[in-house]
Amino acid sequence: MKKNISQKGDTYNRQIKAKEAFTGRNLTRLGGSGLIRRFFKRHRIKEEFEERVTVEARRKSKYTIGDMLISCLYGMWLGYPRPGHMEVLSTDKVFQKVAGLFAFPVQSTISRFLNSLRVAVSREIASFNFDLLMKLREDFKGWKTITLDLDSHVTPVYGNQQRAGVGYNPKKKGRKSYHPLFCFVGETRDYIGGVLRMGARLNLIKIAPIVLAAKRYN
Repeated sequence: MKKNISQKGDTYNRQIKAKEAFTGRNLTRLGGSGLIRRFFKRHRIKEEFEERVTVEARRKSKYTIGDMLISCLYGMWLGYPRPGHMEVLSTDKVFQKVAGLFAFPVQSTISRFLNSLRVAVSREIASFNFDLLMKLREDFKGWKTITLDLDSHVTPVYGNQQRAGVGYNPKKKGRKSYHPLFCFVGETRDYIGGVLRMGARLNLIKIAPIVLAAKRYN
């Protein structure tokens, strides 16, 4: 840690610059939260969520749409993919301070928020994700070809969730599941898009072709 102290008269203005490094063997998984916070701030992720994502008939809450989506992203990036698992973040004040959050929603708040979302919201988020990808990759300038890698995955469910069905499930035979299909860029592993399919449907559905045109620059 470097300390730069500038003195002007009797007034002291201390600026502390901290460099984050990961050299220990038993580091907490929350140690990189500051890096995630800076990424979110640099690309205005929260502000973009507020402008581009609309949740209709949402009841009044101290958490905005941006707050909720940012919280979910923190949970998934830090290894807590389910709302119940994210409960640990709602009680960790050190994490909230490092992440720049005034608070972290509890499990019931996250579950109610996710239950209120519709398909249109997921499409708005997917559109923002694609635009952000193109921005970070600079529209794939100089790329002559891009490989689109389609990957299917079986996701078992426990209960009678909508559109879940009994189909191909090698690990939990006979259990209802989803069979989503994802599309990635083969060279970079960037996520392009996906579609949620019923577990009972084994046939491939028609997917609108995704075309990425590489422009030539002199």
